[in-house]
Amino acid sequence: MLKLRTKTEFSVTPPKARTPINVIVRFIIDGFFADKNGITPQGYYYYKDVNGSIVKLDGLGTNAPKSWDMIIQIENNGMVPLLNSNINLYDNIMQRLEEFSELQQEVEIGENYGTSPSDWEADIDIV
Repeated sequence: MLKLRTKTEFSVTPPKARTPINVIVRFIIDGFFADKNGITPQGYYYYKDVNGSIVKLDGLGTNAPKSWDMIIQIENNGMVPLLNSNINLYDNIMQRLEEFSELQQEVEIGENYGTSPSDWEADIDIV
């Protein structure tokens, strides 16, 4: 769904390792759960090893769930732009995933491997 990567390498400590390494950190939101209480994105941070295999680092934190009231407040206060599409639900969901991910990165600045919102870019797989 939404994949981001850092523009430069950051220091991470791989699972079951003691020594940090410098890698391009990647982030994916690969699903979400919505109910009457709100929406919770599902995803994780990871990097690709020298063989191109995914090495998972951390799942999304406890700040990931968003109540409907919080979402409405953010939208009504102009913290995100109007939705671009008036006919395509997929485009609207992807737009909000990107916008809310950036807002979350601003809240968590420096917490996720020392990154800030400007450190990230779209991660496009080249096959």
